[in-house]
Amino acid sequence: MKDSIPVPPGSNTNKAAEPSPQTPSPQAGQGQTGMEEYLDDFLTEFAQTLDSMKAALDKLEINPEDKAELYTLYRNAHNMKGGARAMGFIRLGEFFRRIELSLAPFRDNGKPLPEILTKAIRLAWASLHTAPETIKKLRSDSALDFGPASQKLESATNHYIRKPD
Repeated sequence: MKDSIPVPPGSNTNKAAEPSPQTPSPQAGQGQTGMEEYLDDFLTEFAQTLDSMKAALDKLEINPEDKAELYTLYRNAHNMKGGARAMGFIRLGEFFRRIELSLAPFRDNGKPLPEILTKAIRLAWASLHTAPETIKKLRSDSALDFGPASQKLESATNHYIRKPD
């Protein structure tokens, strides 16, 4: 015989199980779809990241040897690259990748961030500043133009880092 589970006195063991409570689904036209909620979360994170990037840049302009701020800037770019790609914003993800690639050599070699690269990243930040509003409005990153800032980043990076032949 199987072990029995003790039943408290006065319990009705013949009672049917009650269904678990469910969260009511929003009526048509009410609430957000899952994707809209993800987009809102992404845009909130994007705005916070821009604030963090600005603070790190401000500190790096004062002290280019501040490794903690360089790492913060790198992690911001890395995390937003992944988030943008996951949301389908490939152009935005590639721009954050460009920022990440510009920072990686200085993160890895321990050298101070050169002023020319700090200025290029400041230009990149400025070009990103309006991106959340554009994405929210269009639900796309296709109208974003990072060309000039991306070229400046690449040029500034190449000024200090030799590409292999």
